[in-house]
Order: sequence, then structure tokens, then C-alpha cells
Amino acid sequence: MPFGLTNAPATFQTLMNSILWPYIDKFVLVYLDDILVYSNSEEEHLEHLRLVFDTLRQHQLYAQPKKCTFNKLNVEFCGSIVGQGVTKVLDSKDVRQFYGLVNYYRRFIRHFSMIAAPLSDLFKSEDNDKRKRRPIVWSAVHQVAFEHIKKDITTAPVLVQPDPTESYTIETDSSDFGNGMTIYQEGDDVTWGRVTLPYT
Repeated sequence: MPFGLTNAPATFQTLMNSILWPYIDKFVLVYLDDILVYSNSEEEHLEHLRLVFDTLRQHQLYAQPKKCTFNKLNVEFCGSIVGQGVTKVLDSKDVRQFYGLVNYYRRFIRHFSMIAAPLSDLFKSEDNDKRKRRPIVWSAVHQVAFEHIKKDITTAPVLVQPDPTESYTIETDSSDFGNGMTIYQEGDDVTWGRVTLPYT
């Protein structure tokens, strides 16, 4: 099922929940096309896998072998490392989330591209092949860039309260569910001041 279709993910999730419901929260977790089977022993795990595969086969659903892993103490599931009673975020996801956040505010950080270049280099693929991602290797240069951006985005003159005596520039946004706006204001000591009003 192409997940780009309207309601396709929700429909597929409903399908998976309906066919695997006897096992969910007992030894199975499902998120769309990711199925996590967990067990207390190797023997128990083989039995659980047999039950899941038999159920999928009965409903003419098949897993791609190259996307499956078996008998692992820790596995990646929905962007986290899960296993042995512990859940932790992938290091690469941490870096990507931080970069995505600060990239949204890049207009407030002078020379953002130059400062953040070591961080953006972490996401480059091997030999320009988008399917082969390099592992995240954090070094001193990345820590310096991280600390610099963190300092710049949390101190003046990056973000300040707007001055009610000066003029504003308003950008609006709307959807089927509400309207919102962002107020920008140019001042003497900042490039742009910003405050976001909630959707109403």
C-alpha cells in the first residue's frame, strides 16, 4: 500500500492491529510496517516468530528478508534503540533533531551556514549515495559548533520581545483547522525580532 495516499497509514495500522491483536502488548509491538517481537528466551522467541509469520501468511502479508533482523538483544524501532528493558534515542536522531530545530531559526544566527557546517557534514552520504549513510562520529569540531549555535540561539540579540512602538511585518498561515500568524520586527540592535501567535 503506498503510504502517500490519503489515510493509507491509518488504514494499514488498523489492518496490522486487527490481525495481530491477540499478540499485541504480549510479545508484539506494531507501528505501520514495523513489527517488533520480544521474548524472554530464544526458544520462546522462535515460537513467537512462528505465530507472527503464520498470521501474516494467512492474511497474504509478507516481510522483506533484507529488512528483517532476528535474535538481537537490541534493535532499532521507530527511531529508538530498544532492548533489555532500556529504550534510548539514536545518536543520529538527536543530532538531526537539534539541527532541524536550529535550522528553523537560522535567520536569527549570523553566519549560520558557516557555524553549522560541521554538523551538516555529519548527514552527508557516502560517495553521494543517499542509501549509504555514514555513521555519526562526534568530534571536538562538532562540539564547538554545537556550543556556538546553542549560545547564539539563547542569547540576545537573537530573539527579543517586539517593540510595540515600532512597525511590524505580519506573515499569516492557515489551514482547514485554524489560522495563525508570525510577527516580525526589524530593530536597531537585532536583525529580526519574532513572536509567534498560536492558532485560533
